[in-house]
Amino acid sequence: MKTFLILLSVLLLLGIEATSKPVASGESNTFLETYKLVQITDNVFELSYANTAEKFTIEVCPAADECCYLVRGKKVEVMYQCNALGFGLRKMPEAQQSRPTSDYGQLLNCKTFMYHSCITQKQPGVKKAMKLIACFFPEVIHDEARLQVFQPLKSNTENKLALIN
Repeated sequence: MKTFLILLSVLLLLGIEATSKPVASGESNTFLETYKLVQITDNVFELSYANTAEKFTIEVCPAADECCYLVRGKKVEVMYQCNALGFGLRKMPEAQQSRPTSDYGQLLNCKTFMYHSCITQKQPGVKKAMKLIACFFPEVIHDEARLQVFQPLKSNTENKLALIN
């Protein structure tokens, strides 16, 4: 009986492990260093970075003519939209919000938000879109708010591309 319970426990753990599929990983070129995307359910992914214990979820909401990606963390949430005009950052629609924008609006860099409204004029696939999110999302947070939102393990919050001479 004891052997059966141990075997059952191992199989359950393997089953849970199998449902969390790594989708992608790479260098974010930000102070958060490398990123990893893991599939949690059919349309929900977890985004994590090497330089923080904070985790973010990305919910993929596909539609016939456009797709949106809802990025949520403990302190902030944004949406990336992909349609015929391209792929870029948008304000989270009220119907999709889990918290009011007034709770986190001051953490966002409005100038960067504007620049990221069109990251590419092409419609990337889901995997490519999530890789773009992993690299561009940290930039949307004000430099002064990065410690609050990401709680980095290393104190340097400058991006690697900015350090190249």
